[in-house]
Amino acid sequence: MKVGSFGTIVFQCSDKEIMTFKDLSRTRSAEFAEHPVLEKKSKLQFVGVSLEEMSFTVQLHAQFTDPEDRASAFWAAQGTGEPRNMVIGNRNYGKFVIVDITEGQKHHDGDGEAAFIELELSLKEYN
Repeated sequence: MKVGSFGTIVFQCSDKEIMTFKDLSRTRSAEFAEHPVLEKKSKLQFVGVSLEEMSFTVQLHAQFTDPEDRASAFWAAQGTGEPRNMVIGNRNYGKFVIVDITEGQKHHDGDGEAAFIELELSLKEYN
């Protein structure tokens, strides 16, 4: 079952592969300009909202997917800087780019290949 996608990278849970995310968070801030007023308190003016940011963790376990192959897809996506649609369920959140990736290789098999990789991803809205 397809859980979502980031461009061509598909988050899914099936009998053949498990690659999903956890701890998804979204952030957006209101932005204000502060105008000083002579001998009075300053005035705030709403100027809009910031670009949305998302962060989440992807756990890649060799029992359920190819950790190094899947991790390299995220690194490649960041390396191109290409904006991609972020879709979760049936909702398209719009175009995002990967700003930060932190990769932790937690376990390795007998051949030195990563058996478990955890990626922490930070994305930023692109418009």
